[in-house]
Amino acid sequence: MGADKTSFRNEGKNGWVWVYEHLAATVYETAPTWGKPVGFEVLEGCEGTLGHDAWDSYDSITTADLALDPVHVNRWRERAEVRHRIEPRRRLSETPAKFTSAGHPPTELLRSVDRVRSVYREAILAAKDRTPASQAERRRGYGSRSIEWRRC
Repeated sequence: MGADKTSFRNEGKNGWVWVYEHLAATVYETAPTWGKPVGFEVLEGCEGTLGHDAWDSYDSITTADLALDPVHVNRWRERAEVRHRIEPRRRLSETPAKFTSAGHPPTELLRSVDRVRSVYREAILAAKDRTPASQAERRRGYGSRSIEWRRC
């Protein structure tokens, strides 16, 4: 299962939309804030693995294994590279880090950044190389996905 949130504006007011996705259903929930109480009833009792960003409130979900979303992890990696004066590289590039100024970041940071970059690159390449499932295969695999809208 995956969970995420994003901001939006509606009739001049700020709001948040939460998306909870699973093979069996997708739930969209809107709310005026992004505080913990919003939507966590949807996740209550969630079992299996929950993919998410690193928002601390997900730690309160004790019935599921928590896994950081690789897209968010990659964004943090990109920010760490910039913060430590590493020249930006294309996502699939295997070129070594090039520093934009004197001094070097800690060796462990460089190893960590390279590991994250490598895993992310391999995941992208694996997804690009696979044959997409036909519509019939998707229907068999997913069944009929339902969509439910809930407003706080």
